[in-house]
Amino acid sequence: MGLWRELGDERGIARGLSDLATIAAAVEDFETATELFAESADRFRELDEPNRLAIVLANLGHVATEQGDYRRSIEVTEEALAIQRRLGHKPNQAISLFNLGSSCLRAGETAQSLAWLQECVALTFDLGYKEVMAYALASVVRIRLLEDDPHGAAHLAGVADGLLADAGVSLQSGEQALFEDAELAARERLGDDAYAADHHEGESADLRAALIQSGVLEETPAPR
Repeated sequence: MGLWRELGDERGIARGLSDLATIAAAVEDFETATELFAESADRFRELDEPNRLAIVLANLGHVATEQGDYRRSIEVTEEALAIQRRLGHKPNQAISLFNLGSSCLRAGETAQSLAWLQECVALTFDLGYKEVMAYALASVVRIRLLEDDPHGAAHLAGVADGLLADAGVSLQSGEQALFEDAELAARERLGDDAYAADHHEGESADLRAALIQSGVLEETPAPR
């Protein structure tokens, strides 16, 4: 950092700030990470480097979520998403859509959360991006419970579990805990047998059909 500042290398400074922020976030020094990511974002904005700016903004949004500042998370992630759309970076868009849905859900904005998550599911379905789709569906499970639809929650939980098993991955610890709490709540409301039947139906169904049945994917004509 010192050398880049002496040389007046603005790109080097911006990248260095982002790298230091990533390290700070990894050790959960979120206050420092926020300051460094914010300065890095300002510099990349001035340098007119949208690709790097979007990356930094997405990271800034993640840190804001970890701090419980969901308003800030939504604001900067929306900016990141707008850039990603302009650049055509669809895999990155999928992650930002999930993050927006998750932050809105945590902020109590259920309708907006569902809209972001449905868009995420549609995009990840087209991309075959099963891991991120599973994250989105796990969040929709929580929304279905808020909507007083335990059968829908159990069915979607089965779809999400099937995707995770197929991709050979698991949710990160925080999301996994929320998902397991939602699954337990649905099981308690339905009873073991009814929950297992709904879950199995979702887990074993054709993915497209299951998503349409669950109301998270619009029914469109199948490609010829």
